[in-house]
Amino acid sequence: MAINNPGEAFAAMIPPETLETVKALMLDANPAHVYIGILERVFAVVLHVFMTVLVFQGVVQKKWWFFVLAILAHTFFNFVASIIAIYVNIYVSEAALLIMAVAAGWYAIKSKESFQMLEGPIEQSVTIQTEQQGTAE
Repeated sequence: MAINNPGEAFAAMIPPETLETVKALMLDANPAHVYIGILERVFAVVLHVFMTVLVFQGVVQKKWWFFVLAILAHTFFNFVASIIAIYVNIYVSEAALLIMAVAAGWYAIKSKESFQMLEGPIEQSVTIQTEQQGTAE
């Protein structure tokens, strides 16, 4: 029944020869490529933390160009990884991502120091805004 197992309904829509092709590809997968895929996701998380730090810096400093910088960084990371994977190989592409992830992680960790000193003023700002909203009602 499709309600209890929606995978059955989905599989019924796919031609059997396509399912056999997918099955063969999965069984023939190189374990190294699976591990590279896992590493790539770790690198992606680090790079996304870096871009989040950039956006947060833009909000705290009220500078819109940090947001643009985060978008450009994301585009650059994707472009470099894709071009190297296409024209060289996946191993060199992942090595480039590793270097970028280490640099981005270092920046994110070093940025933490600048955010720690903002703890007091942010709390005061929120308190002041909350008090002002309470008096406006």
